[in-house]
Amino acid sequence: MKGKKDLREWWLKQLETLSIRDDVPTPQKMYQNLPNDLQQNVHDRGYWTIIKLAIHLYYLNLYLKVMRGEKQKRLFNRIAYVDTFAGPGIVRVKQKHFFYGSPLLSILGPKENKFNTYIFIEKEQGAYVVLERVLRNLEEQGFLKNVSWQIIKQDMNDVDYSAILSDFDHSLVFVDPEGIEPHFSTIEKIASHNCDLVLNYMDSGVKRLYNRTDILERFFCGNLTDLKGPADLFDRYLECIRKIRSEVKYINVRGLGSFGYIILFAVRKTKGGNPWFKALDNLKARVEQTQSMTFQAILEQFTGEQSIILDQDPNQ
Repeated sequence: MKGKKDLREWWLKQLETLSIRDDVPTPQKMYQNLPNDLQQNVHDRGYWTIIKLAIHLYYLNLYLKVMRGEKQKRLFNRIAYVDTFAGPGIVRVKQKHFFYGSPLLSILGPKENKFNTYIFIEKEQGAYVVLERVLRNLEEQGFLKNVSWQIIKQDMNDVDYSAILSDFDHSLVFVDPEGIEPHFSTIEKIASHNCDLVLNYMDSGVKRLYNRTDILERFFCGNLTDLKGPADLFDRYLECIRKIRSEVKYINVRGLGSFGYIILFAVRKTKGGNPWFKALDNLKARVEQTQSMTFQAILEQFTGEQSIILDQDPNQ
């Protein structure tokens, strides 16, 4: 297990990666370049969103390193990135701090290896317009040379995934809802294609809906009447995911109070036993070691709101 100083330095490095890219406008600059009427579509997010983005970028790099390796490249020549809840592409925290959202991280994050195309799905008009404007601006400024991308303005449950995935040898699909929007039947349709799945399970939100089995059951893969309590919900969801992917790992992210979510990574088992998948264990250890108040203090140091972080654990 890493010490507090090592953990702090690791997070400071991640925060820099999420907000500063060489020779590319910062997310704050992108936000400032938006007309006022579009800026209002970039909503404030909690600090835990940044943790999720760091996890996402870690897996993006891991996935591309494997898929663009000499052996895998021969098998999977054309690969796609699919973001089913793309959002506006810019994340704002505490009204004044800005980070790249998952669509921009997918394109700008990995320095060398790239996807053949990027498919962003967003049904909300405000977020859709902002994301399109940001990408068009980057394109016009020459930052998206030879980058193929499209935005689909549609509910992710209504998308024809066969139409968008059948032309690719493999895909990375990111499912990041705010609640229980994805129907499990949709997840099954996506999983019928050759792809890795990264899913955000909103643990605290799902638990609050425990008594609403009428709406929860479409989020799961079957009847929930045999569950003993809210604590059983995630185990049931894990069972559902393991029906469509044999190899599953997950990382718990805890926010303030009872708030929390779980990021799942679901892949098919390979003949070699997925040795690269074990790299997620190191990430899991770092993230789950990080307590909410500790991360807030690190974020404050990064943004200049706190110049020094003492070695004393702020949770004590």
